[in-house]
Amino acid sequence: MSDEANKLRKAIWDMMNFANMYVLVLDEKMNIKFANYSLANILGFENEHIILGRCWLDFIKKEDKKSIHGVHLAISTDEEENRFGEVTNDIVSINGEYISVKWFNSHINHDYNWSFSIGIQQEKPIMITEESIRAYYTHVIANDRTMILSLRNSILSEGKMPTDCEPDLV
Repeated sequence: MSDEANKLRKAIWDMMNFANMYVLVLDEKMNIKFANYSLANILGFENEHIILGRCWLDFIKKEDKKSIHGVHLAISTDEEENRFGEVTNDIVSINGEYISVKWFNSHINHDYNWSFSIGIQQEKPIMITEESIRAYYTHVIANDRTMILSLRNSILSEGKMPTDCEPDLV
């Protein structure tokens, strides 16, 4: 990879890590493959690396686990009408604090059945609107597959993560 490409990759990672929104990539079993610093921090972690490999359902209220798992399965299909999903739910920090987040979810690719999500905290005043996030997110997913594939390839090259997330959906 050229020096220029490495600088661009670092700039994209920095932008995503410290954005005023949460970024999350889950594998087919809902293991965390990528979480930006903002999400890791609000969940109570010191950095974004500590959370990698954990089951996302560990951060979902017990009564919501089944429906959140259903959202993940729904967007992992090849059906066009299910490829994007919006949901608002509470996530739970390691300190037990509930944080309401509006998520914009999408299927990443056919080979891995991973999902890509951008979230905005509902209680915090934000400088951007849901409509602007939705428009940007739809544009990125629909038109900028290069960025998404680059992120996927970067995540895959980081090393093998545990894939043993078996949620208790009862």
